[in-house]
Amino acid sequence: MLTTEQINEIGDFCEKWGVNCYDVKVELVDHLSSTTENLMAEDPALLFDEAFIQARQSFGDMSFEQIVKQKEKAIARNGRKQQLKYLSSFFTLPKILLTIGYVLVCYAMIRFIPKDISKIVAMSILTLSFIPPILSQATFFHRVDYFFYSYIDYKNKRCSQIRPLLLFSKKNNIAWLSQLCVTLLYVMLATGWAGINNDTHNIWVSESILFFVSGLSWIGFGAYRHQKKKLLGYAVDNYPAAFEIKQL
Repeated sequence: MLTTEQINEIGDFCEKWGVNCYDVKVELVDHLSSTTENLMAEDPALLFDEAFIQARQSFGDMSFEQIVKQKEKAIARNGRKQQLKYLSSFFTLPKILLTIGYVLVCYAMIRFIPKDISKIVAMSILTLSFIPPILSQATFFHRVDYFFYSYIDYKNKRCSQIRPLLLFSKKNNIAWLSQLCVTLLYVMLATGWAGINNDTHNIWVSESILFFVSGLSWIGFGAYRHQKKKLLGYAVDNYPAAFEIKQL
């Protein structure tokens, strides 16, 4: 069993090699510590320093930088899987039924109320649909990469991130998908806007686009908030030392 000082020495070694993200460091330290411990168990006469050197040599022809990159890719891949898992878990049966209800209400408004009134309603919903993308882009990431923007309230505890996590890296996050979706949504909104203000277009089709895309914008924001909450909880549960935790 390695001592705390020996484990810290392995951690210091990783930091000297440029491992700054805490989750990457944890994975590397765990791997190196286990290998070193096994070598010392197999040969009780083997000193820690010698066992640690052999543990590093167990990577074969790969340099330590290559091992770090390999770990980073594995952590980033696992992080994206977690994000997609949390994103898909948002779409439960009640939310699906609520979405169907929204579609039916929109259909009734478009078909059975006067055109002038439905146009006002559609434009009002269009204006409100700009709120979710603005909020989503302003609330997830800190200006400094690898950090969450603020404190996290989780399980009656207030958690403030104090160490960088690859899990929160902008380039490894699937937020680019939401950016793409927002762009596509606004293209559709522009199409609906043009149709509503051009009598030569089918007003019913144009309003349908506005109602549909506006509703989709809010649904996407709800899914985003759900995913964010789950991902932050995952980070606190798996890397508590990366946070300063206070009881509420």
